[in-house]
Amino acid sequence: MTVISPGRESVVEFYFYTRLDEYEDDLRVFDQILDSFRFDAGFEYRDIHPAFTSTLWGKIIIGAIIGGIVGLLASVLKKKYRKGEA
Repeated sequence: MTVISPGRESVVEFYFYTRLDEYEDDLRVFDQILDSFRFDAGFEYRDIHPAFTSTLWGKIIIGAIIGGIVGLLASVLKKKYRKGEA
């Protein structure tokens, strides 16, 4: 089993090996080891780059793109509808 734990400045990887017939018993030990691990204060992972859509400009740009797609689709359907009447 492999577990990757990202921190602020580094990544810690845990590799656990066991035989298949001992996996269920060893899994409890692996979980205890993982539960005991913590990065020192100030070195834990923090998302310092918010998602693009969580910013005002991100929301404006996404809204403009969606509006453009809806407008283009409406224009295409309107032209197709007019050709059907003529």
